[in-house]
Amino acid sequence: MLTTSVRALRLPGHALRARAAPVDFDATSRELRASLAGGLAAALVRGPVGAGLAAPMLGVGLRVIIDAAEGPATAMFNPRIEETSGRMVAGEEGNLCLPGVRAEVRRAQTVTVSWQTLAGQDRTETFHDWHARVLQHEIEILDGRLFLDHEGVQPLGTMPMPDAQAERAAALLFGELEPERRRAEPVSVATFDPQLWQLDPIVVRPPSAPGIELDPKFLRALAYGLFREQYERGGVGLAAPQVGLGLRIAAIDDREHVPVLLRDPEILDRSDETEIGPEGCLSLPGWRGPVERHVAIKVRNHTVEGEPIELEFEGYQARIVQHEMDHLDGVLFTDRMAPDAELAPYSGPPREEQAVAEVLRDAAAPPPARTKPKRRR
Repeated sequence: MLTTSVRALRLPGHALRARAAPVDFDATSRELRASLAGGLAAALVRGPVGAGLAAPMLGVGLRVIIDAAEGPATAMFNPRIEETSGRMVAGEEGNLCLPGVRAEVRRAQTVTVSWQTLAGQDRTETFHDWHARVLQHEIEILDGRLFLDHEGVQPLGTMPMPDAQAERAAALLFGELEPERRRAEPVSVATFDPQLWQLDPIVVRPPSAPGIELDPKFLRALAYGLFREQYERGGVGLAAPQVGLGLRIAAIDDREHVPVLLRDPEILDRSDETEIGPEGCLSLPGWRGPVERHVAIKVRNHTVEGEPIELEFEGYQARIVQHEMDHLDGVLFTDRMAPDAELAPYSGPPREEQAVAEVLRDAAAPPPARTKPKRRR
């Protein structure tokens, strides 16, 4: 599930601000629709307590919501509000993508909604009170509108990040000075399985916009969030579009060189030599495929202060940079695979698998012949 902040929502190109596309029942199989609905329902159950969930919250730009306000969860495809009635009632609302943020929102007490079932049947029903509020909340997300956008709404407050809370608690416990408050942008990767990755559009597809002015404090908080998320998931790179942000920014750390923050990068030169190697993606966990990349590249990047700088990369680091820069253009590593190449499942990061293979290879090799030392006379 995407995680974001109030200030990040103000940036252009945010995934939650895009209008979701209708589900084409002629172009999507029932199996694919069932997989999508099942994934949304599972995400709602796994996440914090919530009464509903819209597909864009998971990075899928399609008009689908899960309604779990009353009774078993129901998937609504292409839902539409036909009519609202009754008095306007104020109630506190939040969103699973905005941890710790709440606000009072006025909603109609009764709403009539039409939608299509997973099988494609047309349904229309009228809902009241809390159920009506949940449906109005989720359906407006499909149009890029959130509960905070209602006239006169002000956030009731935000909670600090868990890391900051833990640091403060430990300092108080051990009689230390309270650490300086550190801002961290809450981010999380939108993830898909191979079947759902064929749905279009999804948040990793739209190209990001260059040259967006960012507050230095926000840029630092975002860099912290991107690095923290990739470390948490065992990755070596993470691009802003993967967490729903339409920015040309990516955080890279191959654990061998100094970490790099790509900001509005541009490839200036590529080596003639290329190499085919396995690649995976945090947005497609558990899978990888062979991709041909240039062995070395030269990149024009920008520092955190916005000054242009030229950087050179080679080997594994160059592959990571090319992979992340593709994300900024809406290109996935599967788009780079040869037509006859296939994705293959793997159980861990490629480098871990390589280390295991090397150990097993050494263990299988015959021991060297032992020679008796010569005796001195």
